[in-house]
Amino acid sequence: MTPVPPPPPAELSLEEYRFLRQLGRVTDDLLEESLRERETLTQCFRRCFPTLLQHLGARGIAVTTRDEELVEQTWSEGDWGGVFPGGLLAGPMGLSVHDTGTLLTQTLDVAGSPVGTLGVLYAGRRATRASRRSACARWTWWRRSWTRC
Repeated sequence: MTPVPPPPPAELSLEEYRFLRQLGRVTDDLLEESLRERETLTQCFRRCFPTLLQHLGARGIAVTTRDEELVEQTWSEGDWGGVFPGGLLAGPMGLSVHDTGTLLTQTLDVAGSPVGTLGVLYAGRRATRASRRSACARWTWWRRSWTRC
């Protein structure tokens, strides 16, 4: 694993803002439906992950957090190249390049207290400045939507 330095603050294009707005709406709709249906975390992630993978253009997505019994668990969807995503999510936060692709991770928190980790795996080596800026901006927006629940 090669850590990639965090990107500098960047301005987003109108296209990126539109993408983020749509991604936030999709995420909110999926989570609201799961709440209405009183789904378990497993059911919620089964509902959300395929759609989010498609919208993000990602290869894999995973969340590590405590389940309803307060036992730490990792839920994942997509192609992680035979690697357990929980181990990758336990590494440093941010953007990192692995044999399986480029991983973008973020700590999840509730009221400032960490409760887990969210990770999205992209195919290939996406460590260019433009792709880091775009991925980090999209990730930040999506994470804000996700942690509102």
